[in-house]
Amino acid sequence: MQKIRKIIAVLNDFSTLDEVLSKTFSLSHTHHAQVEILYVQETPLFEIPNLFTKENSELLDTKAVKKELEKKVTEYNPTSPPVIFVQIDDTVNRVWALAREEKETLIITAYHSELTEDIIHKVSQRVLVVKTKNTSYDKIVLAIDIEDDTSTCVRDVKELFKEKKLQLFYDYRYSLDPRIELELSNIKIIEEVQRESFESILTKHALQGDFFINGFLLDEDLKKYFNKTKFDLIVSCCDEDVLLNADKLWVRLLKNVSIDIMIEDKSK
Repeated sequence: MQKIRKIIAVLNDFSTLDEVLSKTFSLSHTHHAQVEILYVQETPLFEIPNLFTKENSELLDTKAVKKELEKKVTEYNPTSPPVIFVQIDDTVNRVWALAREEKETLIITAYHSELTEDIIHKVSQRVLVVKTKNTSYDKIVLAIDIEDDTSTCVRDVKELFKEKKLQLFYDYRYSLDPRIELELSNIKIIEEVQRESFESILTKHALQGDFFINGFLLDEDLKKYFNKTKFDLIVSCCDEDVLLNADKLWVRLLKNVSIDIMIEDKSK
């Protein structure tokens, strides 16, 4: 992760506009970051509100949308006027074109299933996926892989969210390849080794965390865990080369939990 110098707020639906913009400008104020707003009307995924269609037409009135967005952002007291783009279709490539290879950019978007996943696959920057109306992130969990170097991820999450409460999470079951049959004794050895590694990471960073091992249904178990612990934000700092034995953790989190998620794939 890098410092934030620019935030791209991606909007596809006016129903989630407030959630995305409130978090965009909150982080912008904290990090003195430039804001760019990209509104893309994806057809036929999202209906165009009648207020923003051209007279006697079903086409999007881009000028009306831009004018409404300019009016809306004043509610968030921006330190400087954001750049606003209003386009039709091709959200993923438009986001990629705006973000380019600027690593100090954060992309914020509401969750729209495959569209959101495609953005994450396409760009090399971190993506904050908005799924709640929370106004602040006071309790944050960082999902890690113990085979990867966590130092940079921990340091940058602390820097990004300042003095917020942070703890770590590791799901040991992602290290087990379901294609390989292992004896129970070998599974226990793997568990013990990985638990020791996780405890070492906690000690190194003076943090608390959960070594997750309960249950057998990955999707449902993760959903229950994160909803029960009532985190405000999940951060997944993953390396695709490490998570070879199962679907990537962030894909499961996106689909199965109702908490905001920030994702950065360091393999890109």
